[in-house]
Amino acid sequence: MNTLRTIISDDLYEGIRAAIIDKDKSPKWNPSTLDKVHDEQLDLIFKPFEEHDLELQIPINEEEYCRFK
Repeated sequence: MNTLRTIISDDLYEGIRAAIIDKDKSPKWNPSTLDKVHDEQLDLIFKPFEEHDLELQIPINEEEYCRFK
């Protein structure tokens, strides 16, 4: 869920864009290489949720997307 909520980065959506939407197969990862990923970032992916954090907020337009970033 933290991956979908872009807690760390937009990489999931960037991968979908590169593979399915634009089909350019050239994702621009952030961070660009695995050695630039910090342990703290990985810990955030597996961080337990608070009760009020369980609802996934999916932006429906560009304006909402920018608000979630």
